[in-house]
Amino acid sequence: MALLLSQCFYLGTPNTESPRRRGKYHPVAGTAQPLSQPREFDLECQTEGHTCGMHALSTIYRGYGLDPERQELRFRLGVDRRGNPLDPSSQGSLQPDILRVVHQDGFQTHLVDLQELPAASDEIKRHLAQGHCVLTLIRRRQNGNLHWVVMQGIEQEEVRVYDSLAEKPYGEPLPDFLVNHILSAVLITPGNGDVPSNIWRDHLRGIKEMRKTQERMKETKQQ
Repeated sequence: MALLLSQCFYLGTPNTESPRRRGKYHPVAGTAQPLSQPREFDLECQTEGHTCGMHALSTIYRGYGLDPERQELRFRLGVDRRGNPLDPSSQGSLQPDILRVVHQDGFQTHLVDLQELPAASDEIKRHLAQGHCVLTLIRRRQNGNLHWVVMQGIEQEEVRVYDSLAEKPYGEPLPDFLVNHILSAVLITPGNGDVPSNIWRDHLRGIKEMRKTQERMKETKQQ
């Protein structure tokens, strides 16, 4: 994988302070809550093939005023652990871990139903118009690989994409992006503290979304 060095910075390995010793399912104690509205996002570059989800979330965290290293994102997402112990390519960020971590860190999520594309498009456009972001699993145009990116900002029908494999943010026409490339879309907003995080609920929602993603992969076509 090419090293993209311009307009980005790198997120290293986690530190070894006490939150790690309790296990990845525990939140980091005593951290700040996300801002009510994000600041301008900064693009991160990835140098490892399985870290796109971590970098996408890190971009979101920094935008909302949280420190991804302080939040132990890499460790808590289980990025370096194989989903299938026999498959070296199964490392990365999965929906169950993503939902658990963002809820523990003060965000709310809504999973967009991509089976209803007109309604899904309207949901995404309204959410982006309010200034918030969408954590998005896509099938890449270049090679068809699965890849996490962030959508934040929309002008007419073009969404702004923060992609850790790109040198700078780029635009995508939402109608084509939604029909042919988006496999999972998570609307993210700062929480109000009314709904506490629940590990089992988050993992169940994440597993269901993984199944929907598999179904969606059969519907989309590689460009």
